[in-house]
Amino acid sequence: MGSKVNLELKSKFEHLELPPYSSYIADFGGINIGSGQFNSGLDVKANQGVLDGVVKIHIEDLEFTPLSEADAKRLSEKAGVPIETAVKLLKDPKGNIDLALPVTGTVVEPSVDISSAITKAIGNTLKAVFPPTLIVSMLSSVKEGGSQTFKPVLFAPGSSELSTEARKYLDELATLLKKRPTLSLHICGRATPDDFKELTLISIKLPPDPKPEQIEERQRLLKTHGPKLLELATERTRTVRRYLITDKGLNATQVSECRLSFNPDDAQPPRVIVTL
Repeated sequence: MGSKVNLELKSKFEHLELPPYSSYIADFGGINIGSGQFNSGLDVKANQGVLDGVVKIHIEDLEFTPLSEADAKRLSEKAGVPIETAVKLLKDPKGNIDLALPVTGTVVEPSVDISSAITKAIGNTLKAVFPPTLIVSMLSSVKEGGSQTFKPVLFAPGSSELSTEARKYLDELATLLKKRPTLSLHICGRATPDDFKELTLISIKLPPDPKPEQIEERQRLLKTHGPKLLELATERTRTVRRYLITDKGLNATQVSECRLSFNPDDAQPPRVIVTL
């Protein structure tokens, strides 16, 4: 068969149980397969040796764990998002994954583009499920190399009460989690110097070149009032979590709390950080 060959290939592979092949997949893929059934279809043509076609993949009930942190990082870089999040985004409401992998190149050097197929599938999911404002905030966090962080829930200084705007925003988050029950949120309350000033009427912002006595006084104030600021961050987290679970009906396992903090040098507004 020469390099300028013309041909047409079609094939179908169905109902392959993946767990028996977990050890082989681990060697080249870096993951352990807990469950999953694999189906695929090949439709490729070659014109003068140039390939054009697609490999369609349908996976049911996929569960897996990366072998190591290094494997998880490598897979996440290929997917463009943390690998566990990528799989959750790829799954439809029934837990199935459908991918169309473009086949290009030549019969001598074929190329199957997995990364672009995953990116496109994730993008389609985002467009179908997420409001446009949430997509923008998610994609910006991905480009910066972080986890999928939405815009934060903002609070008035010194307050843990939800504004009308904050409730509307949380309603959008609740809607998307109901459409994708495998997704979950981490919420992290933050207290800031604006809160400190509102609660104590004292500013703890230091000048560009602070004197030793100014630094010492600031440390004293933080020691005295710091616990109160952490309590405020805690109450903000609980307020958001309670609203999503009690008022909007999300499963408690879909909304978890992460580390609270009060940073005296935080220049951002009082908030709760929301991460997918």
